[in-house]
Amino acid sequence: MSFLMKQELFILHSSSSSPDSGGQTLPKGTSCIVLTYFLHRDEEVFPNPEKFDPDRFSPEKCLKIPELAYVPFGAGPRNCIGQRFALMEIKTLVSSILRNFTIESLDPRDKILSFIYITLRPSSPIRIRIRPRKNQKYCLYPLHVI
Repeated sequence: MSFLMKQELFILHSSSSSPDSGGQTLPKGTSCIVLTYFLHRDEEVFPNPEKFDPDRFSPEKCLKIPELAYVPFGAGPRNCIGQRFALMEIKTLVSSILRNFTIESLDPRDKILSFIYITLRPSSPIRIRIRPRKNQKYCLYPLHVI
């Protein structure tokens, strides 16, 4: 089974006006590249960014995250049109899997190296162990690995 963690590496934007960016005015038509890999790992916004912390995006903590500090689907008029569907699909899939199985990584996080291509992905497959939960006599949803 091959598990990939993919992330968009950058957003290319050409300004249609003269926006103010951190005290600097950018001339109209300036091309900007936002490196989301680093944006999403800004320690001032996300303390200890490599640590898995589901509470990082709790409703209370989300209020403290600056607008556009986390843009996994891009932002503005050209953001991903499948964003809502993708979020709903991943929540449904993950909750279904976690209700029926326990998942354990076979490799420590620091041993999984990132490979930068068009998207960010692991340099080798992420090895995991999936076991049925003891309180489940059967799986409610058959899972098919492609």
